[in-house]
Amino acid sequence: MGAHSCQSFRAAGRSPQSHRIVAQPFAAGRLPTATGYGLVNSHANPQTAELFGQNGRDVRLTYISIGTSDEQWPLAREPKRVAELNFGWLPCVHLPCVRLPFVGLLCVLLITVLLIVVHAFPAKFNPLTKILYEAFQVPRKVRLSLVQMSCSQSRDANVDKAVERITQAAAEGAQIVCLQELFTGPYPCQTEDHARFAWAEEIPGPTSERLQALAKQLQVVIVASLFERRAAGLYHNTAVVLDADGSLAGMYRKMHIPDDPLYYEKFYFTPGDLGFRVIPTRYAKLGVGVCWDQWYPEAARLFALAGAEILLYPTAIGWIHAEKAEFGEAQHAAWETMMRSHAIANGLWLGAPNRVGSEGDIEFWGQSFITGPNGQIVTRGKDQGEEIISAECDLELIDVVRTHWPFLRDRRIDAYADLTKRFLD
Repeated sequence: MGAHSCQSFRAAGRSPQSHRIVAQPFAAGRLPTATGYGLVNSHANPQTAELFGQNGRDVRLTYISIGTSDEQWPLAREPKRVAELNFGWLPCVHLPCVRLPFVGLLCVLLITVLLIVVHAFPAKFNPLTKILYEAFQVPRKVRLSLVQMSCSQSRDANVDKAVERITQAAAEGAQIVCLQELFTGPYPCQTEDHARFAWAEEIPGPTSERLQALAKQLQVVIVASLFERRAAGLYHNTAVVLDADGSLAGMYRKMHIPDDPLYYEKFYFTPGDLGFRVIPTRYAKLGVGVCWDQWYPEAARLFALAGAEILLYPTAIGWIHAEKAEFGEAQHAAWETMMRSHAIANGLWLGAPNRVGSEGDIEFWGQSFITGPNGQIVTRGKDQGEEIISAECDLELIDVVRTHWPFLRDRRIDAYADLTKRFLD
């Protein structure tokens, strides 16, 4: 113990010059019983010092050094004595020495509460979040997981499997979990069959409510694509976003509806009418599209302009058996490249979970992936087999990429009016 570890120490009402400190080392794990204070572990280095006042009275203090730290805390037997301990980076605090452990505990509790406030509420709902992030530069990193799985003819079995995968992802640290497109059953649009409408359900409904309870239990955000029955004769391909408190944070109805061989979605789904909304959640602001939406740069741009930090595209895409040999490689490359371009052009994180396995005449190619704001693939799944694809998304990287590739800054918004036209002829 020396002046380097305790820059100033004074008894109340006396000047520093009127005292001298004499250190007396003791063996680790032992403290003089006269002090009556102190918890010492195997790494502790307790010492005692006697402080002699002008009146001849002495106060025995115990200093405990934990680990490799040079910071030493005084604990006094006499509660009326007051000490000052200055670490240089903190202002001097005048408190009864006996209360210092309780002050430390209060500080820990205060910091814990502040961290809970920061992580529990996005800045949209709590301005304190933004202030704390800016003041303390808290890094914003989010663990994103994508569930890639095959689907059977049993709705209950598919939902049970999704619940298991979400639970597994949460146990591995996931904060946001995104399921593939229409995960409750086989992809319904290979044929135009009125019986398929029986797979639809209302929102809120049995599946969304079960996932809400799971989100609350696990404290994770869940993105789930459902066959929505909005009203009699009115159906949508809808993604729900369930926040970590179990609430319905928002929903997105698929805007772009395809009608291709074995993808006859126009027979089933009405185009969405909610627009390209960004959905704030506990961990990040999400822009959620569904499958065919992933081919449209206009949609990705609108999500970005609305403040999205992560783009998510629940997907069901694969090779038609008769075409795979000739076109398969190019089809997959185009799919992945298109979404990587969205990440680059908008400086955003992006995740695309895809189903896997063969259903009818389609082999769903899996290969779910997560890409960063610079377009580099962070992680990618296999083309066969079920798995959970996860990555840590550093949201601060968005600003780094956008300031080096300032595409948003240099947009000529005054020259884009013709984009609202079908074709320029």
